[in-house]
Amino acid sequence: MASTTASSSGTDLSWLPSDAEEQLALGFRIVSNAYKTRVHTQEAEIRSLKAQVAEKNEQYGALQKKHSSLEVQLIESTQRGNQLAEENRQLVATIKKLHRDILRLESLKKAVLNSIQEDHSDAEESSHK
Repeated sequence: MASTTASSSGTDLSWLPSDAEEQLALGFRIVSNAYKTRVHTQEAEIRSLKAQVAEKNEQYGALQKKHSSLEVQLIESTQRGNQLAEENRQLVATIKKLHRDILRLESLKKAVLNSIQEDHSDAEESSHK
């Protein structure tokens, strides 16, 4: 009966066994092979996805280490910047103090030179008399 139905639909089923039990066994083998192939494909996909997850976890770990390292560098750089800013403030204060000292010393130098010049002028006037 299978061959008459096959002939009317245009599909060649002559390769099928003629016994119904053999056809059923063949059908089970086809389904079983399809199931095994599907399971094998799914297991391969699972292995691939697990490998991808492991790789992403490694990348994540590396990025976490890099992030931590960069945070430490940022903290150290900020501290160094603050230290340099304080040193700069101290240097500016020292420069201002030294500038005031220079002005005082120049004023003192001028006064001493004027005094020497006056003493020298007085000495010349006394020697001419």
